[in-house]
Amino acid sequence: MPIPVTCACGKKLNAPDTLAGKRAKCPTCQKLVLIPEPLELIEDEVELLPKSPQKPPASKTQTRSLPANRQPTPTAAQATAPPNLAQSKQSDPTPPVDNQTERFNYLSKKINSAFLKEKIEPVSTPLGYRMAIFAVALLMVVLPLFYLALVASAGYAVWYHAFNNTGIIGAISSSGTRASGKTFAFGLMLYLTPILAGALLVLFMLKPLFARAMPHPGRRSLKQSEEPLLFDFVGKVCDAVGSPHPSRIDIDNQVNASASFRSGLRSFFGNDLVLTIGMPLAAGLNLRQFGGVLAHEFGHFAQGAGMRLSYVIRSINFWFDRVVNERDEWDEKLKDWSAALDFRIGWMLYIARFCVWLTRKLLWCLMMIGHFFSGVLMRQMEFDADRHEARFSGGTTFASTARQMLILNLAENGAMSDLGDFHREGRLGDNLPKLILLNVDQMPAELLSHVDEIINDSKTGIFDTHPADSARIQSAQKEDPQGIFRLELPASHLLRDFDQTARQVTSDFYREIFGDELKESAIHEVEGLVERQKVEQKTMGALTRFFQGKPLLSRPMPNPDEATKPVTDTTAVEKRLRDARALALDHAQDFTAASTKFEDLNTRLIETRLAEDLLKINLPVAKNDFQTDLTTQTTILEFRRKTENRLNNLVQQITPFEASTAARLYSALRLAQAPANQAQLNQQGFSSDELPRLIHLFKLLNTNIPQIQHLLTAKLALEKLSAYLESHADKNDKLLPKFKELVENLADAAADLRAAFADQPYPFDHGEAGISSAEYILKKLPNVEKPGEVHEAAEALLDRVPMLHARVLARLCQIAEAVETNLGLKPLEDPEKSGSPDSADHGE
Repeated sequence: MPIPVTCACGKKLNAPDTLAGKRAKCPTCQKLVLIPEPLELIEDEVELLPKSPQKPPASKTQTRSLPANRQPTPTAAQATAPPNLAQSKQSDPTPPVDNQTERFNYLSKKINSAFLKEKIEPVSTPLGYRMAIFAVALLMVVLPLFYLALVASAGYAVWYHAFNNTGIIGAISSSGTRASGKTFAFGLMLYLTPILAGALLVLFMLKPLFARAMPHPGRRSLKQSEEPLLFDFVGKVCDAVGSPHPSRIDIDNQVNASASFRSGLRSFFGNDLVLTIGMPLAAGLNLRQFGGVLAHEFGHFAQGAGMRLSYVIRSINFWFDRVVNERDEWDEKLKDWSAALDFRIGWMLYIARFCVWLTRKLLWCLMMIGHFFSGVLMRQMEFDADRHEARFSGGTTFASTARQMLILNLAENGAMSDLGDFHREGRLGDNLPKLILLNVDQMPAELLSHVDEIINDSKTGIFDTHPADSARIQSAQKEDPQGIFRLELPASHLLRDFDQTARQVTSDFYREIFGDELKESAIHEVEGLVERQKVEQKTMGALTRFFQGKPLLSRPMPNPDEATKPVTDTTAVEKRLRDARALALDHAQDFTAASTKFEDLNTRLIETRLAEDLLKINLPVAKNDFQTDLTTQTTILEFRRKTENRLNNLVQQITPFEASTAARLYSALRLAQAPANQAQLNQQGFSSDELPRLIHLFKLLNTNIPQIQHLLTAKLALEKLSAYLESHADKNDKLLPKFKELVENLADAAADLRAAFADQPYPFDHGEAGISSAEYILKKLPNVEKPGEVHEAAEALLDRVPMLHARVLARLCQIAEAVETNLGLKPLEDPEKSGSPDSADHGE
């Protein structure tokens, strides 16, 4: 029987089964193609549907050797193809969503017949292992008790001082030749300081005991009456692994699934579980993979006592992690009070802040002790849960699931980046799981190959709670390669209307983030937003080709007024365009090599100014505070001299390309504005009224590049000084005036920059009609009394202004390319290593 296979070039082939496991040459691209093993049919009633072919080519095949009785891991295309994309829908015989009765009956029959056995073979746990769980759980309980003992000791010390050291006041007052109000005040402060600092210390030590967990954004509960197939499938998985059934199933937008006690400690002695399913997980896995993930999660709960002891270990580890790393408004208030009060009084609060810092370091030490002793045990528990998964879905499927979950996590990062891009334009995608799948579909072959390398090269750290993927796959492959469940329909079929549910949980996610500010009109179909994004990427491609890589936007382009000069001699302007294009190509390689070095040296030059400012207010500068040793005024001046010389040499390499590229661009734009060329450009999608607005905005952005550099310098200085406020609390009397000065300068720079674009309409399609360029780069001016707000405004400007600059310049380059094409000049080839236009910035 022929084996269907798709080559990396997209050619679909049917290979004879005699070539299974071998490589054959594609007749189209002449590259070698791995012919996979034929899918094994388990029973006549169990239909193994082929996965949809994926657009990115398959990554390199796993070279891990397997025992003779085990089948090889599926190829990259088989393992990663999203199961619910359009192509799989065409071959999927599942009845449509609008016929729920027939759909439920069909899928129920398929799922029931896919179980070769009702239960997996139980995963045994040795007595020594169970004793180890008990010992570690006992240790984890002792650690918080030790912490409570320290809290009690601190409280007792404060009480003892308050009632037994009152004599300090009188001793200090009478120690001089004459009693005075100053000596009495000093004695009183000496007496009160331990009480105030100690009370705050005890308060901050008690606070973590009552710290609540952060809410889970976008989580909602499902009803069994509405999703009977999902609840039925979950129940069958629980029965298969010997776990109690969950009393509730929640869904969210995470690429994950988890099972836990529904009400924490209140459910500890019962079997009241809640299962949380990430919708992207259900969208990106097939039923066999998805069932295996659920078997893993419920495998943790298949052993009664071990399950509860592991819950104690996990909960305490999680608590330590939260209280060590999370900050709340109490921390901010203590910081603000210590900064606002006169230093003669505020120093007592600085002592309290030091004690709080010391407490967190103590908590960190306890956390690391807990991680160290529980790490080995927790990793073993993961191996046990993996065995449940492998025995349910098969050791071979375990490997493909691990790979697919890593790919989905990478795709989630891309989807979140996309959401940021959409939000900048006043829009949000309506279906986050679908957006994640679209990112999987667009992954290049190089990235998929990198996924294999990540898995194969993964190592387990001594504090890791989970083993490395490579070790987990190796362990799982010792189990049955096939498992007891083998249906590979999309897992999304378990929900009655997956897309509608995904849209609902996505809306929940937005409401948790934006609250009442969320507008329904801002939510758009993901497919349409992705198409807009593709158009924008095409425009950005013109920028990359025009500059043969990443443009250097930290330097103004020369003579921008040339772009608006009317054409009086078309032949002369065309000749200037051709000559400038040829000259730019001659200097492109020098520009690309020098521009990266220029950005790095420019940042280091900014650091010399920051270090100089710190030394001026007598603050020590350590060797590792900056990228270079800037500990003395002499080293600063010497490094600055060398850096400026190197920058001047780089400018000599950069300038020829900048000048010729500017002349090329301006010449093309002048020709584009000539009446004789406007009709043809209009037909190509470039409107005649668009170009003057873009050129005007480009000139304004070009003019304000020095202001952006000033803003960047001020922001970096504020960040460095903020770090010094934490680490040099004893010198805050010198730091605070400088800090306030920097905040005011940063706020003024932000206001000036925003005002420069106040009368400029935003030139691109935005979700908020009529928005100005000023509102786009910064919604509103910050409150100068709130340093955090000022810093956020500066970050927004340093993100939005370069983005606007890149987009405007990209559109101008696209118009210039169209002019060149009309003159018979083909667009330049994409550079071999083009910088991402999105990352083109002003030097940060």
